[in-house]
Amino acid sequence: MSDRKLRFYGKTALVTSKANVIASNGSSDMAGSFRYTRVYVLNPQGQWKIVSFEASHIRDSGQHR
Repeated sequence: MSDRKLRFYGKTALVTSKANVIASNGSSDMAGSFRYTRVYVLNPQGQWKIVSFEASHIRDSGQHR
């Protein structure tokens, strides 16, 4: 994980980051960079709960759409 940014908007927090991922499911391998966005809300008990998550693949400059 890198390039992590945290912003607060009242009882809402927005976290963005970048991750370089290397994974395998046993039959194939995958590698790449991803940009993550997570949204948290502070509940009445004072706990931060994730309410939204999104990940987007970052294409290499030579990759086609």
